[in-house]
Amino acid sequence: MAGKSPELSVIKNPVGEGGVGMITQMIGAASSYLLHPKLFELSSRVLGRDLMVAIPSRDALVIFGNSSATKHVIADRVRIDYQQTAHPLSDRIFRLTPDGVGLA
Repeated sequence: MAGKSPELSVIKNPVGEGGVGMITQMIGAASSYLLHPKLFELSSRVLGRDLMVAIPSRDALVIFGNSSATKHVIADRVRIDYQQTAHPLSDRIFRLTPDGVGLA
């Protein structure tokens, strides 16, 4: 599977624009896809170019638009997941850009 791009599964926001994306068909820890060179390209096609990302645990990578009507709900859920997981990584939200990732 080397060289294969990850697949993004998106749950659209039913009451407005935006949605939440998660990596599917992963090999290994989902959080490692944060460093995938095509993550921004793949995500921005569906969620727009102003993207945020969270990695609350080893097995989770959450991508959503900064303009998403539910971004505060998502951020709260990330903090809860971080506190409850057996493999916590970060309760922070990061900005995803074509050049990589940085703190939001």
